Amino acid sequence: MSDLTHQEIRLLVDQFYAEVRQDALLAPIFNQAIAPDAWQDHLDKMYAFWGMMMLKESGYSGRPMPAHIKHAQTTPFTKVHFDRWLALFDQTAQRVIPHSAAEVMVKARRVADSLQLGIQHYLSTLDQA
Repeated sequence: MSDLTHQEIRLLVDQFYAEVRQDALLAPIFNQAIAPDAWQDHLDKMYAFWGMMMLKESGYSGRPMPAHIKHAQTTPFTKVHFDRWLALFDQTAQRVIPHSAAEVMVKARRVADSLQLGIQHYLSTLDQA
């Protein structure tokens, strides 16, 4: 169990997505996928997701793979994008929650690896069809 608090997770998520929305590589993708008036809903979902991942809380009911696959069909999200996402997440975690950054990054890398594999698999099935 992590020593993170809800407050720290919210701060991490808020600051990370503020960075994403300004990032030259990631902002176009995220801003295309998330409507301007839907950002708070996305942040709420991410608070619940990271609460589940780090604090073993219930409350997250999303399905990340289908959502990411849907966007990958129209907007390429390559290893370069995942690497940038991880680098920004790590920088933000080091700044916001240095006492738990390494622990959070273990989970973040697993999430990124899983999403990359799922997207690659899905897109390869389209190529074979």
